[in-house]
Amino acid sequence: MRYPVLKPVSPILIQFLDLVRSPTHSWDFGNGNVYTGNNPPVQTYGAIGTHNVILRAVDFYNCKDSMTKTVLIDTPTASFTLSDTLIKCPPAPITFTFTGRYYDSLTWVYGDGGIDKTNQLSFVKYYNVPGSYDPILIVQSPGGCIAKATHHVLVQGPKVIPNRSPAGGCDTATIFFNLTTVGNIISYDWNFGDGSKVDHTVIPTNSHFYTAPANYIGVYVPTVTVMNDSNCSVTYFIDTVTVIGVKAQFVTDKTVACANGTIQFTDSTKTNGSITNYYWDFGDGTIISGAFPNPLHQYLTGGMYNVKMVVTTQFGCQDSSVNLIKIVDNPSIDIGGAISQCVPATLNYTGIILVPDTSAFTWAWDFDNGQTSTLQNPAPQLYPKAGHYIVNLTATNSTGCIDTATADVYIYPLPTVSAGADTTICLGQNIPLQATGAITYDWLPPTNGSLSCTACQNPVGSPLVTTDYYVQGTSSLGCMAIDTIVVTVNQPVTVSVSPDDSVCIGLSAQLVASGAALYAWSPATGLSNAQIANPLASPSITTMYQVIGSDNKYCFSDTGYINVTVFNYPTLNVGPDATINVGSSYQVPGSGSPDIVSLNWLPVTALSCTDCLSPLATPKNTTVYALSATNNGGCTTVDSLKITVICNGANFFVPNTFSPNGDGVNDVFYVRGKGLNIIPSITIFNRWGQIVFQKKDFAPNDPSSGWDGTINGQKAPLDVYIYTMDIICDNSSLIPYHGNITLIR
Repeated sequence: MRYPVLKPVSPILIQFLDLVRSPTHSWDFGNGNVYTGNNPPVQTYGAIGTHNVILRAVDFYNCKDSMTKTVLIDTPTASFTLSDTLIKCPPAPITFTFTGRYYDSLTWVYGDGGIDKTNQLSFVKYYNVPGSYDPILIVQSPGGCIAKATHHVLVQGPKVIPNRSPAGGCDTATIFFNLTTVGNIISYDWNFGDGSKVDHTVIPTNSHFYTAPANYIGVYVPTVTVMNDSNCSVTYFIDTVTVIGVKAQFVTDKTVACANGTIQFTDSTKTNGSITNYYWDFGDGTIISGAFPNPLHQYLTGGMYNVKMVVTTQFGCQDSSVNLIKIVDNPSIDIGGAISQCVPATLNYTGIILVPDTSAFTWAWDFDNGQTSTLQNPAPQLYPKAGHYIVNLTATNSTGCIDTATADVYIYPLPTVSAGADTTICLGQNIPLQATGAITYDWLPPTNGSLSCTACQNPVGSPLVTTDYYVQGTSSLGCMAIDTIVVTVNQPVTVSVSPDDSVCIGLSAQLVASGAALYAWSPATGLSNAQIANPLASPSITTMYQVIGSDNKYCFSDTGYINVTVFNYPTLNVGPDATINVGSSYQVPGSGSPDIVSLNWLPVTALSCTDCLSPLATPKNTTVYALSATNNGGCTTVDSLKITVICNGANFFVPNTFSPNGDGVNDVFYVRGKGLNIIPSITIFNRWGQIVFQKKDFAPNDPSSGWDGTINGQKAPLDVYIYTMDIICDNSSLIPYHGNITLIR
């Protein structure tokens, strides 16, 4: 028995980091070393065990602190025992037992090719083949330290070295087996791994006929069990026998494609071996061979193609498969009607089929003008702007094969023809014309006037009246455009003016002239604008205005006259404002200049006359009177005055004594006055406050509405009575009034 060898413990090196902010600090590392200062040196720990590391610090104020940390130094121990180390005949069950210490992981290497990394501490291991084995235990500690231990195991028994030839074959194969033996072997039991009967022999050679199974998986693991003269038997695995079965087949991504299209071929061969070569014949003369399990092939022309694939496996086994591929010719089309034209252009396109085809086509147009169509003969297309347009047409047949046609269409711009700016000439003058913007020019014969030439660029016109001249210009691309120049012929002018007029001084008269384009008035003094046809004239004295009218080029002129007579305003004075009592009259003290021909008062209410200077006014209410006076020039002056109408004690009289004795004199107490409208109420009291007379809403100046000196039909006693009353004047003023009345007889 071999025992584990313990290697000496390697020294452990530890670097401590100083994190203390202190001017003075010291270390005790627990390994016999001390140190004062920062950045301590690396410390060595060789002894297994626990080490206490102490750090002490003192600051500037002699304050102290310390801390302790524990360092654990340990190493794994690799050790294990075996229940047996010598086996006479396999299988040999041996119990492995871990006897080491301080581990994190265990790895068992058995020496027969087996490795176990589980942390098993005790287990049974079988050695099935005779031989000499050295199992190893590898122990790793939590800190990563590693220790190893080993043992030796000897397993006795019959031993052979198997061999087979060949390693396999195609579909069927005869395999020959030969054993090299060690020791005195007396029998051989052959199991060929294909389900056939075990063959018992006493010689170390044999042969067997293998066939590939229906599922093409023909991999067999033969074994032989040998026995020696000690009746010890051992089973040995012989190398794998592979019998290749192969069924060639492939699939395609499509069975119908368009010319110039591609077909993806994908191998789907069934075999239990490895394919060493592919041979493809695509039926169009193209053949490839090699490691091409999934080739992609393009067919250029239509037709029916037989595609053949031959596969070769190891041992030279072969099989083939054939599929039929249909390739459809693409349609062949062109675009009709793509003609370059001048703007604006309208083009009629048509889809042209160049090669007859029995398929039904679908069409897709893009006219590059924002419009599309799905008709072979689409609606006419409008191109309102000049430019280069690319028309695209796509035709698709019923198989989905496509052809595309394009056409370049140029829409040419029109020339920027100019006949020149419109102009004006005098009657009898000629006008040279100048056309630009084109290559050739054609002037249209004018309706009025004449041209020196028409197929020229610069003719001379001789119009008698205003004339439109048209020129048609043609560009180098044959596009034509027309422009016009209007030649205005100024004719002799005849000026007409409005009749003579008159104005009041300070006012304006509208002067009107017509028949010309330009006007010049004189004198300019008092005119709003002396250069227009209808200025406003504001003369201070009677003035004769002259106007000269001409055309806009001053070819011709004419003269007109307008006399404007200026009148002064009449003078007028109706006197100062006045105040009267209601019911009274006021004689207006009016005066005016002798040129006055008409007078008019407003309002006309309460006036003795409405067309005189000094009417008699008797208004009941305050009134503003305005008098307008007009003279023989139609000039009017207005003056006004305000007559304020008041109502007060001067308008009424109430007696303080009356004598109801029937003598017909002062028999009734009543209200008298002028400018009075109504007495809303009157109430008379005796000295004791008793009402002796009361009446409402009666007219003034009416004795029948007064108090006749009786109380309930009886004569009132002689006494002083108190009264209150309200008086409403003709100007609607309300006057409250009270007093006393003495009754005498």
